[in-house]
Amino acid sequence: MNLRSALSTFRGHRVPHVDFIGRRNYWFALSGVLIALSLFGLFYRGLNFSIAFTGGASLEFQNASGASVSDYRDVMSSFGRGEASIEILGADTVSIRTESLTELDPQAVPASTPSPSPVPSGTASGTTPSPSATASASPSASASPMTTPSPS
Repeated sequence: MNLRSALSTFRGHRVPHVDFIGRRNYWFALSGVLIALSLFGLFYRGLNFSIAFTGGASLEFQNASGASVSDYRDVMSSFGRGEASIEILGADTVSIRTESLTELDPQAVPASTPSPSPVPSGTASGTTPSPSATASASPSASASPMTTPSPS
């Protein structure tokens, strides 16, 4: 086959004559080899389930501090999650994957964890909202406008 006949076939001016049926044993053998390789890979390596199937937590955030993987691993180890998969994606994004966080052992949390930050000045004091205030913030009441109490 020369270039002119190949271009002629490509443009649709000539119908190619390929004997697919006559080579059916070749195609069956090729299909069988590909299926056998696929099954071998499936049984040898197994399936690689994502975090959606295996459970766990995935966290991605900007690396504003410029910390390294070992710094993040030290922090995760202090919370009993040293086995977490930590990656720095690109130059400024951190990806952390752990087992389920609901199974966190309260004994594993270090005593030196910082307490919640105090309420900034100029806002309501650290009182808990009344039940009526929390009811107005529920999703079912989201159609009504939310009012914020004025600071006293």
